Amino acid sequence: MKGQNQIINEVLLFAIGMSIAAAVIINFQTVQRTSSETTIYSNFENVANTVINGISEVVKSERGKVVVAIPDTIASIQYKIKVSSDYLIVSSINDPKINITKRLFNISSSHIIQGEVPSAARYIEITYETTPFTKLVRIRRAEKYV
Repeated sequence: MKGQNQIINEVLLFAIGMSIAAAVIINFQTVQRTSSETTIYSNFENVANTVINGISEVVKSERGKVVVAIPDTIASIQYKIKVSSDYLIVSSINDPKINITKRLFNISSSHIIQGEVPSAARYIEITYETTPFTKLVRIRRAEKYV
């Protein structure tokens, strides 16, 4: 009976050790996933703010163009920037659920703003065009800088 108790104790000790190791691995994976998501959303916010600042500069000067540099990937994720009327959306190309939406304040009411650019472009050209009836702000890939 003594030999069986010792074997049972060893098996239980091994099982407890394995469960502790599994818990540590799972916790570290959760922490890594959470920090990665935080990084992605934070950097999407930064890209959106940079593009909005470029749009504001073009609208303020009422002519010309502004070229804005953007990173080609964020945490190894390619993304796209879409602007339509009141909103700027930065979203992952492979997983559209990963996105942020920013409202364009005090610009969109008097201007038509449109365009879509993938992050692979690395440079965005924001142009301002005016006609007697419309004020158009267009976002597109800056071909000259590629």
